[in-house]
Amino acid sequence: MLSTTWHAYPQRSSRPRTSWLLALLVGLSLTLPVNAEPNSASDWLYSVRPNETLGSISDAYLDPRHSWHELVRYNQLTQPAQLAPGTVIRIPVAWLKQQPAPATAVTVQGDVLVRRAQQPQLQPLRNGQALNVGDEVQSRQGTVSIRFADGSSLRLNENSRLLFNTLTRFGDSGMVDTRTRLLKGDLSTTVQPLQGSKSRYEIATPSAVAAVRGTRFRLQATDSSTQLEVAEGVVQLESNLRHEAVRAGFGTRTGGSTATREAVRLLPAPQLGQPLQLLEQLPYSIDWQPVPEARQYVAELYADNDLGPRLRRQQSTQAQLQLDHLNNGQYLLALRAVDGQGFQGQTQTVAFEVKLQSLPARLIAPGNQAVLAPEAARFSWAIQRDGDLASLQIAATADFQDVLAQSPFSSETDTGIPSGLEPGHYFWRVATQAGGTSYSHSDVRPFTLLGTLPETRIVAVQYRQDQARLYWTRLTETDRFLVQVARDPAFTEILREERVQGAQATIKLPDQQVYYARVRGVASELYRSELGPGRAIALP
Repeated sequence: MLSTTWHAYPQRSSRPRTSWLLALLVGLSLTLPVNAEPNSASDWLYSVRPNETLGSISDAYLDPRHSWHELVRYNQLTQPAQLAPGTVIRIPVAWLKQQPAPATAVTVQGDVLVRRAQQPQLQPLRNGQALNVGDEVQSRQGTVSIRFADGSSLRLNENSRLLFNTLTRFGDSGMVDTRTRLLKGDLSTTVQPLQGSKSRYEIATPSAVAAVRGTRFRLQATDSSTQLEVAEGVVQLESNLRHEAVRAGFGTRTGGSTATREAVRLLPAPQLGQPLQLLEQLPYSIDWQPVPEARQYVAELYADNDLGPRLRRQQSTQAQLQLDHLNNGQYLLALRAVDGQGFQGQTQTVAFEVKLQSLPARLIAPGNQAVLAPEAARFSWAIQRDGDLASLQIAATADFQDVLAQSPFSSETDTGIPSGLEPGHYFWRVATQAGGTSYSHSDVRPFTLLGTLPETRIVAVQYRQDQARLYWTRLTETDRFLVQVARDPAFTEILREERVQGAQATIKLPDQQVYYARVRGVASELYRSELGPGRAIALP
């Protein structure tokens, strides 16, 4: 298998730092012999601050196995109790405190799991959870942004696996050793500038190792190949076959049949057709100028910044992106062109704000003072602007201090009566939402909702002398009923009709002919009811 190592070097500022150089020269003249090597890769150079002593420096930075006496000998100090501010002393990196420096899962979206070190089971990864050495993150149908101890950050995309090999901080020196392994999938990362000779940020893949400081790049890995795209800084590529510096704006691929022979220039960043800063209406179409030689375009939308939740990722041949259903707030859009070899080009990032104001809906039906049967009741309205969401609200009073029922906010413009609403007198209106934070309300209309009593059936008849006692089903809504007695089953000739209380009644029959009886419940004007089926009754 091809062995490859990547190194990156920060681009340091050439601006003179006169005060720092002067302090360094003074410190060197006071503390170092002529044969000292203050730039040794194994030493950390520390500039003494006012009121500091070797004892306080040792307590703050040295491992307990080492003491300030060793610093005196190592730096050949003749007057260790009289250290002037600005004096530079050398501290071997191996003497520094080494502490765990857990990473943090900043934003987790979708199905992302973590397997803790030496544990077989996977568990869901949550926002704010620490990631330690030996942990493995698996992003299935989800993404996660991760922040390391030195402020470097990484976004692991879908269907990827990342193992944490080393997460170490060297006391308060600012130096951090961060090493991970991308087992599969792809990621993008932003690495903070170099802080000390022993700082390290390294991502290994099955076919390569990326060792970088102070840069931005994207990395993709399979079992046999690795693809690198450098956005900032310089990455040194070393392999058995070649040695080259991959600068910002170039990409390369190692291993496999699609390996590149030399670094490939990345396509330039797409340029927007018009500026984008503030959106006060959605949907909105973002267009950019086509990039020559681009086969596709990648558009990624983030909330707040590139460490925030990734709300959308579109890969399309069209130089256009449609924005809709966004909440009010700050967003970051990242655009890249993709060439014929699959390299994603330079990134165009655009920060913008969505600030929508909702508009009241216009009520359509039912009209004012409507009387509604539950099975036929429909509420409808018109939304004044595309993209706004609406919700039906029902209350017992016109001020809507106590909302009894509310439908979910959606783009629908009609709905039926909410379930569980008892018959009564009510008020309805429509709330409109835009951008998740802006609300408005329509006019208010009163309405009456009717109810229907269940059918009442005669379930038993008892005869005694010339009387028949009828029994029927009870109703929870009322204990009052209307009883009818007729000569015929069609109830065209009604002999008797009376209102009774309770679920029974006694009827005197004049002879032994067959008669017919039926019953219905009687409640307030809010309830409708139908007479139940007739039942034949006759004296034995």
